[in-house]
Amino acid sequence: MLLEYLRLGLHQIAAHKLRSFLTVLSIAIGAASIVAMTSLAQSGLATLTRGIEDVGGTRFIDIMTDAPKKAVAKGSNYARRLTRGDRDALAAAVPNLENIVGSIKFYNAHVAFGDHPDAITTVLATEPGYFRAYKMDVAMGRALTDADVTGRRRVVVIGDALARKVFGTIAPVGRELRFRGNRFEVVGVLGPNRKGDSLNLGYAWDEVAVIPLSAPGVGSDLEEISLTVRHTDDGELAVRVANAVLLHRHNGVDNFQIFDFGGLLKNFYLAFAVMQAVVALIASIALLIGGVGVMNIMLVSVSERMREIGLRKALGASRAMIHRQFLLESLVLSLVGASAGVAAGLGLTRLGSTLIKGLAPAWIETFSPAAVVVALVASCGIGVFFGWYPATRAAEAEPIACLRHE
Repeated sequence: MLLEYLRLGLHQIAAHKLRSFLTVLSIAIGAASIVAMTSLAQSGLATLTRGIEDVGGTRFIDIMTDAPKKAVAKGSNYARRLTRGDRDALAAAVPNLENIVGSIKFYNAHVAFGDHPDAITTVLATEPGYFRAYKMDVAMGRALTDADVTGRRRVVVIGDALARKVFGTIAPVGRELRFRGNRFEVVGVLGPNRKGDSLNLGYAWDEVAVIPLSAPGVGSDLEEISLTVRHTDDGELAVRVANAVLLHRHNGVDNFQIFDFGGLLKNFYLAFAVMQAVVALIASIALLIGGVGVMNIMLVSVSERMREIGLRKALGASRAMIHRQFLLESLVLSLVGASAGVAAGLGLTRLGSTLIKGLAPAWIETFSPAAVVVALVASCGIGVFFGWYPATRAAEAEPIACLRHE
C-alpha cells in the first residue's frame, strides 16, 4: 500500500512538472544552503585548526613586536623592540610554562654556497626550543643544541627546498653556507613540509635557514618570543601575566602583540557557531517558503482530485488511507526538493573548495554529514507539517459531495 501511495505521489509530480518544480525549488535552496555553507565553514575551521596544530597547537602563545597603540608620546623612554631581558623576565613570571624561546627573522636574506649565485630566503636566528615549539622535524643531520647557542657556533639547519636550491645534488650536511659575510656549517636539513601555509606566517618553512640566536651579526634585540604552556587552559592566565610583565618593562607602552592560538581557535569556534545560526535562519526562511508552496500545491491537488477522493471512499477507502496518501505525496515533494538541494549543496562545496584551493593550497575540503542529515530531516518535517492540513481536508471530504464536484 505504501508503495502505491509513493507511485501516486510521483505520478502527480510528473503530471504537473512546472508547478512541482517551483514548489520544490525553495526547499532545494534551503537544503543547499545548509549543506554548502556548513561544509565550507567546517572546511575553513579544519584548515585553521591544522595550521595551528602545525605551528605549536592550542598551547602556543606568540609575542611579536608591534607599533605602540598607547602612550606613544613617551618617545624614547621605552624599548623599541623585544629584548632578551624580556624573554628572561617572562620565563621567570609566566606560570605553567613548558617552553620559551626568542627569535629574529631576516627576510629576503642572501645566502650562498661556493661559486653558486645567491639564493634569497628567510634566515631565522633562534634557540633549540624553537624546533619543539613549532614541531619542526629534522630529516637529515641534527637540530640546533644549547651548546651551539652558548658556544656561539656558526652552524645552520636548512629547509629541504633551500638545500636543493643551494646545493643541488651535493649532500648538504658538512658543507658551508655564507650569510652576511659569515660562514655557517650545515648540520641538518628539515623534513619536507608546508607548515604554516594555512596561517600565512610570512615565509616558506621548506626554504628557511635556522642559525643560533648568538651567531655573529644577529644583534641583541628580539623580534618574537614564543611560549608554550603546559595545558590549553593555562593560556588565558599566561597572556595576562605576559602582558603585565611586558608593560611594566616597557614603561606602559604596548609596542608588542600577543597571539594566543588557543584563544584564537575558541574565537573561530564562536564565529562558526554564529555562522551556523545565520545558515539556520536563511535555510528556515527558504524552507518555510517552500512549505507554503507545498501546502498550496497540495490544496490545489485536493481540489482537482475531489472526484477521485469520492470514488475511493465509495469503494471503501477509509479517512486514514486518504490522509496517508496525500500526506505521503506532500512528503515526496519535500524529499525530492531536499535531495536536489543536498546534491546542489555538495556540488557548491566542491566548487567553492576548488576555487579557494587555487588561492590557498592548504585548504582542507570537508563535507558535513550532519548538515546533510539536518537538511533531509528538516525538509521532510516541513513536508509533513505543511501537508497535514491539505491531507486532513481530503480525508474529511464527504463522498457524495466529492462525486458531485465539478
